[in-house]
Amino acid sequence: MKKSRLLLCLLVLGSVALAACGTKEGNDEKPVKASDVSVEPGAPYKEAITTTMVISDPFGKVKTPFTETAWGKAYQDELNVVLDVKAVIASSSYPERLNTLIASDDLPDLFKVPNNMLEQLIEDDMLADITDIYDKFASDRLKTFTEANGKRALEGSMVDGKIYGVPIAGNEQASRTVVMIRKDWLDKVKLDAPETIEEVWEIAEAFQKNKLGGENTIGIPMDKTLSQVGAIASAYGAHRNIYEVNDKGELEYSSIQPEMKKALAVMNEKFEDGVIDMEFIAKDNEKVNEELKGGKAGIWFSGTGANAGVIEPVLTSNPEAKFIAVPIQMSDGSVASQEMPTTAGDFWVVKKGAKNPEALFKLLNFTLEKWDSLKTLDEFGMYNYNSPTGQSGFHGFPIGGIPEATLRWPVQRKHYEETGEYSEDVDPEEETKIQNALKFAKEGKGTPLEMLNEWETSPTGPGVALGKYADGDHYAYNYNQGFGSPTIKIKQSILEKIELDNFMNIITGNQPIDSFDNYVKEWQKNGGDQVVEELNTWFKANPNLK
Repeated sequence: MKKSRLLLCLLVLGSVALAACGTKEGNDEKPVKASDVSVEPGAPYKEAITTTMVISDPFGKVKTPFTETAWGKAYQDELNVVLDVKAVIASSSYPERLNTLIASDDLPDLFKVPNNMLEQLIEDDMLADITDIYDKFASDRLKTFTEANGKRALEGSMVDGKIYGVPIAGNEQASRTVVMIRKDWLDKVKLDAPETIEEVWEIAEAFQKNKLGGENTIGIPMDKTLSQVGAIASAYGAHRNIYEVNDKGELEYSSIQPEMKKALAVMNEKFEDGVIDMEFIAKDNEKVNEELKGGKAGIWFSGTGANAGVIEPVLTSNPEAKFIAVPIQMSDGSVASQEMPTTAGDFWVVKKGAKNPEALFKLLNFTLEKWDSLKTLDEFGMYNYNSPTGQSGFHGFPIGGIPEATLRWPVQRKHYEETGEYSEDVDPEEETKIQNALKFAKEGKGTPLEMLNEWETSPTGPGVALGKYADGDHYAYNYNQGFGSPTIKIKQSILEKIELDNFMNIITGNQPIDSFDNYVKEWQKNGGDQVVEELNTWFKANPNLK
């Protein structure tokens, strides 16, 4: 049974190229060679080898030692590789801990590095040039992913033609923002699903006016970090906090463009009218999620990753609740472009001087092969990153996470309903989701999870909404990749604070909308113009990005 969609999510971005850091000078050392222990790329080591690694985990906790997990045992039994996990680090503190390991010269043989740290490690000569071992040891299966889109994915870790890492990327298409709506509330106010941003505001006002969430029904939720602003702004042709290509083919900073001024003016109007939550300045994302779970709002902007955490609790307390998801649309009904990264968030790298540098590729090759061989839900659960059986624990799959390809769910369900069979590339997780959905659809009742699965695989679920973005390539690509601008590393926090403070004050009415022009000047003189200039120099030196 094929696992192509899981593996693609694991290793490369579906339609987005990773960037080359070609303006930097590489080191002059020769690429590392494979160790003498094993010269056969696909064979296990003749004698057991030990290689060290650190792992990032959502909580920084482990249930069992890695060598006792399903993956740890498989690597040892089938590859003769013992992975000595030196530390399991909470994801939130991983960059800080990695910096500590760098400063103390205590890096493991294999480790994950965030994209904004990769360039510095290459410059400091701390990473192995793995060009030759990639050519010899990367399997054809692995190269299917790393060499997609004209090798641009792989170029994300290359300097002067030398390979320094393997990209790890999530399912970016499935992480875009859509409009989530309580369908049962829509029916009560006799409104249809929105086809423009104006209709979104109209629906929010109607929900509030009719107090469908109780006395303090929230129109449009927002938090104090303004994480919803980018989604709302996209409906007005604006994007937040990205460096995108303009009509001249040059990079510009999205948050200082005239379209953002218009979007902020609308948000100020909706705040003054009480449609945008007037108490948002005191709420963090956790508080907003609590209110959504409590049924205080019936329409909101959200990524689909929060479905289980927000919608399932609503279904638990109110089984009659119904949901729909729609793409964000502009005033003319066209689909609004959503922000999209152009680089992997992390790369797997090899410490310079590691004894068995080829072990990284043996592990990657084996992991792909193992995923392809899984045939049952029990097997899938045993080797899943976040295994429900607990046999693996959060840290059981160190090569990468297993994001759910939301766009595929309705397609897989439709195929099964039309043919009575699963498609060739379905995986056990999808089989379970489809069966839950069909069970609920047939019986008209079920558990909250079955209800959630039925909606997620239906034509009104998030997969179809997300597909609207993908079908027309409605993405605004962000070319701030951690490379190309020394200034941004120094000024980023200052520029972000300038933006947050000004946006907050404009939305809440503490500053007039025309103060946006002063914000632009402040952003530019505090390093913003220099960042844009540096990024454009880098961008022009990397024509493969365009």
